[in-house]
Amino acid sequence: MKIIAAAQDSPNAGNIGPVQLDQNAAVVIRNAEELVARSGKATAAKDAVVQKEMQSELAKLLQVEAIDWKTQMVVAVRGEPGTKADRVHFNSLKIEGKVLTVAWKVKQRPPHAGAGTPIALILVERFDGEVKFSP
Repeated sequence: MKIIAAAQDSPNAGNIGPVQLDQNAAVVIRNAEELVARSGKATAAKDAVVQKEMQSELAKLLQVEAIDWKTQMVVAVRGEPGTKADRVHFNSLKIEGKVLTVAWKVKQRPPHAGAGTPIALILVERFDGEVKFSP
């Protein structure tokens, strides 16, 4: 499985674009409702207008025209707090049977960069089976 698009950040807050993650979280987003449920507007997850707004924001962040939820999904991970220069690196995306394993790690940088927490999103081909994360 290949990565179609990616976005990285290392803020103090737990979000990248519209996606908010708890510390050391890893999630799969397969539709617009799940996207909104992972945002600061989670209570509006079923609102079509909010869904469209969040999809547009996510597509812009990933630098793609649009996200086709029928054929694509988003994988998001947040590592341990470190520096603003730390980055999430995806080692592999392997499908074995009905399981997709996402292997990732945080590439740490020198501590003088200031406090931050690495967060990354990747847009990949849709996989409807179980997704396991291997940090």
